[in-house]
Amino acid sequence: MKSLSRLSLLALLLLGLAACDSGDPDDAPGFGGKASVKVTGAVAKTFSARAIFTLVTEDGKTYFNLLLADKMIGEDAAHAVLLQRLGQRPAVGTYAVDGADVLGLYMGESGEEDDWIVGADAGELKITRSAADVVEGTFSFTGFLFGSEDEVTVTGSFEAKYVEDAPDLSKMGH
Repeated sequence: MKSLSRLSLLALLLLGLAACDSGDPDDAPGFGGKASVKVTGAVAKTFSARAIFTLVTEDGKTYFNLLLADKMIGEDAAHAVLLQRLGQRPAVGTYAVDGADVLGLYMGESGEEDDWIVGADAGELKITRSAADVVEGTFSFTGFLFGSEDEVTVTGSFEAKYVEDAPDLSKMGH
C-alpha cells in the first residue's frame, strides 16, 4: 500500500506538471505526446490526453513513470492514468501490470460528486518503441474501484515524451 500511496502522490504532482489552461492536448504544442484512453465497467469514459514519461529517483531507486492526463485537477473534470515501474526506461517488450512489475492507477473526477481511483490488479504494458526522448505503446489493466467490488478496465495507446524536471519525492518527507 505504501507504493500505491506514493504512486497516487506522484500522479497528483505530475498532473500539475502536465496541465495547462485547456484540457485539449493540441493546445499544448511541444509539451508531451499524445494518448488515447478508454475506461469501461463501473466507470465509462473515453478521453484524449497528454502523455509524458519521467525518471524519478527516490531513496536511491529510480522509477520510470508514464503519465497520461487530460486536464489538471480542479477543472470541471480530470482523468489520468499512471503506470510506474522500478528501473530505468523500459526496453521494447511486454510487462505485467500486476503491482509487482508495473503499478497501474486510474484516477478520475466527474465534476460532480463522484471521484474514482482504480488500482490495477492484472494487465499488461506493451512498449513498441523506447528511445531517450519518446516511449510508445499500449496498455490494458483491470482493477476495482477503491472501497468497492466494482470492476473497471482501462485500455489505451500512447506516444509519451520525456520530461526531465519531475518532482523528487525523496524530498517530500514521506
